[in-house]
Amino acid sequence: MVADGPRDLSELSGNAVNRAGPFVKSLNDAAGRAQLGHLLSTSATENDPVCRGPQRKLHRQCSDAYGAAMFSITEVE
Repeated sequence: MVADGPRDLSELSGNAVNRAGPFVKSLNDAAGRAQLGHLLSTSATENDPVCRGPQRKLHRQCSDAYGAAMFSITEVE
């Protein structure tokens, strides 16, 4: 994932995920996907005064833009 501004993904480490050994498994239902989409598309600085004013679009840290991709890696010996 890449984003213009910082993201606060701390909710993903708490109750929003299920533990699977040393790994975490995010909720894979409509509500879980909606929550993940909200977290990814919301800047961690959205409540800063500079991000609440009319000049918000001039500050990269306020941006809700992001890009994400999934890929898999196959290890070959």
